[in-house]
Amino acid sequence: MTRDSMRPAAYEALALVPGVKTIPGVKDSAGRTGVGIAHTERGSYEGKYLIFDPASFAFLGFRDERISASGKKKYVQLSHVVDWGVVDRVKQRP
Repeated sequence: MTRDSMRPAAYEALALVPGVKTIPGVKDSAGRTGVGIAHTERGSYEGKYLIFDPASFAFLGFRDERISASGKKKYVQLSHVVDWGVVDRVKQRP
């Protein structure tokens, strides 16, 4: 089984986990639209989720909303994956 053929199975497995919610139509920091996956069992999941491509099931990035220490400002942290690889050791480059 290749890495790419395992993605749909992993996505389907996430859907079976109790407390997991999907949020369609979310964007990563590169502007790509995907499906957000949030875990609702531990406190608030509002604004905190992983983003996956709905067709390829590839991980696109994440979104996380945070409140300042004063509680007066809300910050949205977004990320996106440009490229990735697998290595044998820590700090090794692909």
